[in-house]
Parts: sequence; structure tokens; C-alpha cells
Amino acid sequence: MISIKHKAEVKKHSKEFIIVLVQTGITMIGTLVLLKILSNTLSREEFGTYSLILSIMAFIMIFPYKGIDQSIARYVSINRNDGTFSEFYSNYILLFLLTSLTYLLFFILLNVLNVSLGVFTEYLWTVFAFLITEVGRLTLRIIVKADRKRVEILVSNIIEFGLKISLVVLLSGHLTVNLVFVIFIVANLLSSINLFVENKKEVKVSTLNKENFLSYSKILLLFAYPFIIMAIFGWLRDISNRWVIDFYLDRESVAIYTMLTTISLIIPLGIQTVLGSFINPIVYQKENTQKGFAKMVANKIFLFLPGLLFITSIFVYLYSSEIVILFSNADYIYNSWALTCMFLAFSVYIVSELSVLEIVAHKKSKKIVFPTVVSGVVSILSGVLLIRLYGLDGAIYSYMIGYISYAILIFFTLKKYRAKNAHPLIYNEK
Repeated sequence: MISIKHKAEVKKHSKEFIIVLVQTGITMIGTLVLLKILSNTLSREEFGTYSLILSIMAFIMIFPYKGIDQSIARYVSINRNDGTFSEFYSNYILLFLLTSLTYLLFFILLNVLNVSLGVFTEYLWTVFAFLITEVGRLTLRIIVKADRKRVEILVSNIIEFGLKISLVVLLSGHLTVNLVFVIFIVANLLSSINLFVENKKEVKVSTLNKENFLSYSKILLLFAYPFIIMAIFGWLRDISNRWVIDFYLDRESVAIYTMLTTISLIIPLGIQTVLGSFINPIVYQKENTQKGFAKMVANKIFLFLPGLLFITSIFVYLYSSEIVILFSNADYIYNSWALTCMFLAFSVYIVSELSVLEIVAHKKSKKIVFPTVVSGVVSILSGVLLIRLYGLDGAIYSYMIGYISYAILIFFTLKKYRAKNAHPLIYNEK
């Protein structure tokens, strides 16, 4: 017989899942609406420039954000349980401020030395402001998400995309690449207010001292460094092709490639976001005391997700040209045949990403460094070779090779990990 406690937990999880589903729906729809507006307002060359700037941003954010975000997600529940969250949160805020100051000094140095950074030079200070506000917003969301405060994240999401879309539409007649980023900066700031207020009382200056700061920074960085390494090679796999295309082809080809990759990942990434946002905080909390919970969840994901993504790929195959036109315009229809292949490659990647949930929950993230490094190296080497030989088609082949090679290596890693770390399933669903 199912206990009252279990019924209450199921009801709570169902409510959380609905909120996460709505939140992800807003993100997906908002992203696609913005994609449609920007692709129809900016020229293909401007959209290519916009894409390259975003790729630079993604690389800069690796140090140290990509990795520390995973540390925060994992350690929030631990610090909540042992009553040290205020110390943890306050010292992280200090780390964020010091990192921001370091970036500010670096950007000032670039400006003083008049260093030529190509496409990046014209947008230096806009990019800096966007970088800081983007990292701040994402970090606050991770902390609130780890606490499973779904409504607050939903409100932040509504504010973010509501502002982005309304301002882009309002200023569409005057839109430039620089103005787009200014709009995004405003949206980041205003959509972060409720998230900061949520934990404002946890900021305690009394907990700030050298010993605490060094201790928490060390904890975060030790957990994060494998993710930072993976983010570097992940960037090579995910984004470096834009620069190879820009070097060997032209800026308009960058725009077409970015449009195809963006459209192809929307549905798989949306599914990953729903599952990750809903499941990860629960798994991290329960795995602390109920060993085997993460493995049980991963097994359930394997049962339905591959089939769901394969069925969706049939729809993408049948209507690939219409999908590209729907979310952009006819200028981007070139190579729309590749949308299904790219969708399938990214879907395999998403399944493999979700499969490592138990490895991360067990704080063994170093196990997934090797697949990321190999796939990053394979992607950049195949990109340089294939784009030189086959142009934009070569970039698509490289895209698929990178994601599929990662997935294959991850599945072998997981199989090996489970064989060496087999244990009785302590978690009992009833």
C-alpha cells in the first residue's frame, strides 16, 4: 500500500514537473520567436557576426563559470543539509565579484593596448556587460533551481523573454547587432531581481573571511575543473566550426550553419532541459541518502527517450524545408536536407548526456573528461579538413562526427563505470 508520505511526494513532483514543462516551453518558444525576428531583421552577414560574438562569449564564460555551475548545482543540497548554505552562498557571491573584476581589468588592458580582436573589437564593452549579466543570471537560476523553487525560475523566465521579444519588436526598425546585446543585458538584469531577492537574507558579511573564501573556492574549483576542461573541448565540438567556416568560406555561410544547428537542437535540448531541470535537483538530494536512485532514474530515461526522439526525427525529415522557413526565412533554406541528420546526431548526444547523471551525482565527473576531449579534437580536425574540401556540407559532416563520437565514448564509459561500481539498489520506489 502506498503511504500518505509517498502520495504527497508524487503530488509535489507532479506539480514541479508541470511548472518545469511550462518554463521550458517559454524558453523554447521565446528562443524560436527571437530567432525568427533576428533572422528577418538582421542581414545574413549581421546574423553571422552575431553568431560569432555569441561563440566568443561562450568561450570566455568557460573561465570559470562552466564547471562552477555544476559545482553549485551539486553542493547546494549538501550545504542546505548541513546548515552551511549562508557561508557557501556569501563566499560564492564574493568569488563572482572578484572574477568580474578580473575580467574588467582584462578588458581595460585590451582597450589600453589597442589590441585588434577582429569582429570582437567593435563590441568589446557591450560583450563585457552581457558576459557579467549573463553569468550572474545563470548562476542565480542554478542556485534557485537546486533548491527546487520552480515558480521563481518561471517568473524570471517570463520576464527575460517578455522583455527580449517586446524590445526587439519595438526597436526592429533600428536593430543592429550591438543593440541586440544591449536589449539582452537589460533583460538579464531585470529577470535576475526576483532570483537575488529569493536568497538575499542568505548573504551574510560575517561569514566572509579568508579561510572560508579559500575553503569554498577550493571545493567549487576541485569539483569544477573536469567540467572546465570538458567545456573547452566541448566548445571545440559545438562551436568552433563557425570560425572555420568564417575563415574558409564567408560570414553568410556562418549564418546559415548557425541557423541549421540552432533549429536542429531546439527539441532535443528542450527535452534535456525539462528532464535535467526537473530531475537533477531531486537526484542530487536523494542520492545523498538513497544510493541507487540516480541509476534508477537514468534507466527509466533510457526506456523512452531514444524512441521519442527517433519518432520526432521522422517529422523533421518530412518537413525540414518548411521548418527552416518557419523559424527563419527562405534565405536560410540552403542545406535544409541536413536538418534531420543534425537532429539525430544531437539527439544521440542528448541521450548520452543524460546517461551520465549517476556519475555526476557520485562526484566522479572526471570519468567523462576523456570522451569530451576526444570528441572536441575529432570535431575541430574533421571540421578543418572537411570544410576545406566540401564547404558548408563538410561543416555538417563534422558536426555529426563530433556528437556521435562523444556519445559512443560516453556509453562505453558508463558501461565500464557500472561494471566497476555495481552495488545493491538501496532506493525503494515504494
